[in-house]
Amino acid sequence: MASYGGKISKHNSASRLSERTINIVKDCAPALKGHGLSITSHMYDLMFQHHPEVFSLFNPVNNKAGEQPKSLARAMLAYAEHIDDLAALGPRINQIAHKHVSLDIKAEHYDVVGANLLKAIDDVLNPGQECLDAWQEAYAFLAQIFVQSEADIYRSVKNIPGGWEGFRPFVIDKKEKSGNTMSLYLKPKDGNALPAFCPGQYVAIKVPSNDPKRSFELRNFSLSGRSQQDHYRLTVKDRVSHDPGIPDGLVSQMAHTMEVGEVVELSPPVGDFVLKTDTQEPTILLSAGVGLTPMLSMVSDIAAHYPHMETFYIHTTQNTQSHAFKEYIEDLAQNHEHIRQFVCYTEPREGDTCDHKGQLTEDILKSVLSSNKEGHFYICGPSSFLERMVHILHTWGTPKDHIHYEFFSPEKEMSVSFSE
Repeated sequence: MASYGGKISKHNSASRLSERTINIVKDCAPALKGHGLSITSHMYDLMFQHHPEVFSLFNPVNNKAGEQPKSLARAMLAYAEHIDDLAALGPRINQIAHKHVSLDIKAEHYDVVGANLLKAIDDVLNPGQECLDAWQEAYAFLAQIFVQSEADIYRSVKNIPGGWEGFRPFVIDKKEKSGNTMSLYLKPKDGNALPAFCPGQYVAIKVPSNDPKRSFELRNFSLSGRSQQDHYRLTVKDRVSHDPGIPDGLVSQMAHTMEVGEVVELSPPVGDFVLKTDTQEPTILLSAGVGLTPMLSMVSDIAAHYPHMETFYIHTTQNTQSHAFKEYIEDLAQNHEHIRQFVCYTEPREGDTCDHKGQLTEDILKSVLSSNKEGHFYICGPSSFLERMVHILHTWGTPKDHIHYEFFSPEKEMSVSFSE
């Protein structure tokens, strides 16, 4: 009879995986290419059935759309293919660790996922106990890497001035509409100081759920304001699904209907998509739609503190109706010589003015940057935009450590991360 149990703490003493386990897991890669999605879809079904307490930790829109199982399937395949060279996964592990800290993921959650993942592998592949034992060792090894990385991040965010761990109550102090977004200005309910954050970081917002099967809803949103103020600003687009089988963005809609004075909970700021300030090279910000939110924080910080940082902010959106913070960015560019902006409208309305009407193509990007194609690129927006921009930069020969991006869709995260 197959065995799926075991706490990760029972498997954390080894400093490296055994060669036998590495070989067995690598041999599973072809099977994962063909059956990975079946395994992960089955795993989520098992886990939510037997452990409903973790249901609220996962975005129901991503689950309904199938993005969460696809993301995990890609992660499993990447792990199997790189298990003998985990350094290749280091940046991605760090990104996931930050995301887990924002959601208050703890060691016991890895035990739940691991047991259900092994059961799903057995149900779908029926690979035999030897293979299951290898996957249990491999999963426990990786889980311990995450647990240790996340413990370091938890300590870091808790021990800085004003920091905390878990969730902290905040009061909505002000709301502000711009384009198709709503900004919430949030002050800590306890009145104490807030920790500084790095431009580009994000928080998780926690609100009660309207779904009787879920205790709460959690969503990540970038901090769109400047650091070192008495409030945090979150800028949220009202996400309406055009697929009848996929629900609208629940928390995004809530953010648009919440009233001043209401209380929500926030995790501390985390994330490694942050502005590099120790460089002499140009900074190029590329955003599409509501992907402008972390860029707002970055360009505001550049304007306030880095007068010698040559900056290009290139933004694409449908038209003036969807163009959030249009006047704010125009003012920054007009009043700071080191900041230049370029705007593309993909669906301009009559009377709209912008720098280019149509998609942001490679030729347009070349013409805007001219001789300034070398620098640090920061990209945020829908998956199609992100993948297109990363592809262009790869064809230019831009160093990988000069390409920084933040994701919207978990299903697309891996297709960018591991295709580089």
